[in-house]
Amino acid sequence: MILQRPVRYLLSLLRRRDPFALVILIGDNITIGPNTAMRSGRIVSSPRGSIVIGDWCSIGRNVAILGVTHDPESPTGPHRRIREGPVRIGDNVWIGDNVLIAPNVSIGDNAVIGANVVVRDDVPQGSYLRNITVIRHGR
Repeated sequence: MILQRPVRYLLSLLRRRDPFALVILIGDNITIGPNTAMRSGRIVSSPRGSIVIGDWCSIGRNVAILGVTHDPESPTGPHRRIREGPVRIGDNVWIGDNVLIAPNVSIGDNAVIGANVVVRDDVPQGSYLRNITVIRHGR
C-alpha cells in the first residue's frame, strides 16, 4: 500500500534511516511507499508530473527523480519549454548513487538501476540497468 503523507513527515521518515541524509522534496504530488529509504538527492513533482515510489525501495546518494525538467532540445531563456510527466517506481527497486530519473518513466518491480545512470525510458520488471544497457534477469 502506498502512503501519502505531508512533505515534512516524509522528510523526517527518510532522515531517520540516515541522520546525514539530505533529501529535498519539491511539489505536492509525491507519494512514497512504506519502508523506502533514500540517502540524498531531490524529488521534484508538478501537477502533471506526479512521483510514485513503491514499498521497500532503496535509493542511493545524489539521486534526482524528476516529474518536471527543462526540455534539453529547447534553448534556454524566457520561452524555454519544459518536459513533465509521471514517474512510477515499483516495489523492491534498488537505485544506485548519482542516478537521474527523467519524466515519463516507469520502473518495474524488483528492478536494479546501477550508479551513474540517466533513466529516460521505461525499465521492465526484474531488469538490471547499467550504463545504457537493459539486461533481463534470469535469461
